[in-house]
This record gives sequence, structure tokens and C-alpha cells, in this order.
Amino acid sequence: MTQKLKLIAFPGAPNLPIFVAREMGWFERHGVDLAMSMTPSSAYQAEALAKGEFDIAGTAFDNIVAYAEGQSDTPLPGPFDMVAVAGVHSGLNSVMVRPDIDGFAGIKGKAVAVDAAKSGYAIVLYQILLKNGLTLGKDYTTVAVGSTANRLAAMEDGRAAGAMIDTPTDMQAQKRGFKLLANATDELGAYQGSAIVVRRPWAEDHEPELAAFLRANSAAVDYLYAHRDEAIAELKSHIKDLSGDEFGTLYDKITGPGGLNKHGELNLPGVDNVLKIRGTYGEPKQEMGPPSKYIDPSYMQRALAGK
Repeated sequence: MTQKLKLIAFPGAPNLPIFVAREMGWFERHGVDLAMSMTPSSAYQAEALAKGEFDIAGTAFDNIVAYAEGQSDTPLPGPFDMVAVAGVHSGLNSVMVRPDIDGFAGIKGKAVAVDAAKSGYAIVLYQILLKNGLTLGKDYTTVAVGSTANRLAAMEDGRAAGAMIDTPTDMQAQKRGFKLLANATDELGAYQGSAIVVRRPWAEDHEPELAAFLRANSAAVDYLYAHRDEAIAELKSHIKDLSGDEFGTLYDKITGPGGLNKHGELNLPGVDNVLKIRGTYGEPKQEMGPPSKYIDPSYMQRALAGK
């Protein structure tokens, strides 16, 4: 008997393990019938997960920390009970600007586009801009527009000079003249980017189903690292506006530094770095942690032990 699970995530190459696990039949083999939806924004995603409209979410780990600490753009309905149980990737985002913007200095006096102004990859953007001489609120402003596609649109129509753009949209945008200024992994080092998130009560009541999902996802990640040609073929079937050697470049990005989390496990040094950066930008100011407040690796450990 299979158990239907509902996943909500952002579009992009980090979903490749999900695509592979579905097509290889690994979810079904583990007793999971997975329905996947794409979200227009982190706020929509978090609210839908909180209401029980979805079982699992793939979202920036920092979003969970922000909601846990009351530092998000919008409050969630009911008590906060979300936790990250697995990792998706450790970066895979780039700072990009419009074709007419000349480097970091060209952002000064303008706006940058973000998903939500107080959480997620917005704080990664702020930290990278700070390292390059630009201070939030002093040198630039923000416009919150939601997903990567919306951020790119905000640059195209002139509302924003720059934005944090995910992979492979950053590669596609470069072909259209947008400029890549920095890579999140190169700038920040260890960082837990996106994570697999569930509600704690749901996980406690559905651990066999969650374990089945985590085992299938982990197997898909391992498969992608071990089978370059097959992984590139999968990328070609799901990613548009790239061609030829660009798919090899994309594969190298998603399996290189800052790429897919090995075995789908959380990047614990990366979790610590998220908390450090959130401590800088989160309002109201407060001490972050401990990590166990936001993560529970034990679900993954038990899932993999039960392979």
C-alpha cells in the first residue's frame, strides 16, 4: 500500500533528485506516491505547510529559523512547529545584476529584488553586498517580489538593479546579458541553503512515510553523484534554454562546492553559518540556537539505517 505525500518546493535544478527518484520508481518502491507543487513564494509555502495543505517543503533553511524566532516578514497561523530534517543543497545561488549595471558599485542608490525581505536568500544577498562595500538601508533598498522568476522580472522591468538568482536560472540569465557578480558558496563558505522541512507533529505521526521519502531522496542524490552521464540526460529533459556543454557545467555546479548535500543530509557547519548570519540581520536582535531548535537529523539517521 502506498502513502500519498504532498511536497511543495521552488523550481530549479535542486529538484533533480526528486525527478530522478520519481522516474526510477524509488518513491513507489518505498511506498510513497509523491505529488509535487511549485510555490510562488516562501510566504505562501510556509503558510500552506502550516495549514497542513502540504506534508513536506523544500525551502531555504533560513526561512525556518526566521519563523522560529519571529523574524519573518509575515507571521504564520498557529504555533510554530516546523523543523528541517534533511538537506537539499549548500548554496546554488548567485548575485546577478541587469546588463546596464556596472558591478557592485552600480547597485548603490538602487533596489535589489528579494523573495521576502527578512529571510531566506535575502540575508545571503545582504551579507555578500556588505562584503563588497554596500550596506542595507544606506546604500540600497529592497523590493520583495517572491520567486526567482519574479526577481528576474523585477530586474527586467527596472524595479531592481540586482537579485539573488538560483541555478540554472543564473546560467540562462547570463545568456540574455545579465551579469553574474558573485557565487554564494565562494562568498560565504559552508552554508545550509535549502532544506527538507516538515511539521514536527506530522513527522511524529508519519515517521514511516517520512523515512520512505528520505530514503528514496537520498538514493537519488547518491545516484546523481555516481552517474554523470545519466544525470546530464535528466537535466536535459527538465531544464530548458541550455544546450551542449552547458549541461555539463550545470552538473558540475550541482555536484561541486555548495551543490547537492551528500546523501541528502544536513550540512551541520552550514547550519551554524546560517545562524551566525541571521544573528546579524534578524530583528528583533536575539541569540540564535541551539541548532536543535531548528533541525532534527535523527529522522534521516533512522531512515538511512533502515535501508
